[in-house]
Amino acid sequence: MENDVNNVLENFQVNEDLYGLSIEEIKIRIKVFKNEILRFEKELLKKNSDLTAADQLFSSKK
Repeated sequence: MENDVNNVLENFQVNEDLYGLSIEEIKIRIKVFKNEILRFEKELLKKNSDLTAADQLFSSKK
């Protein structure tokens, strides 16, 4: 499975033709990209939290 994930990430191209992919390959790609979306969302929440904390810290000094 890890080799499949690495293969997906190495060979990914935006708007690529998916016709030649098997059902299993498509399922693997969906799983990989869903996990990647979750990773991005987690980082976004962290950055928003950091920004909010910084805003509160510096706005209270006025």
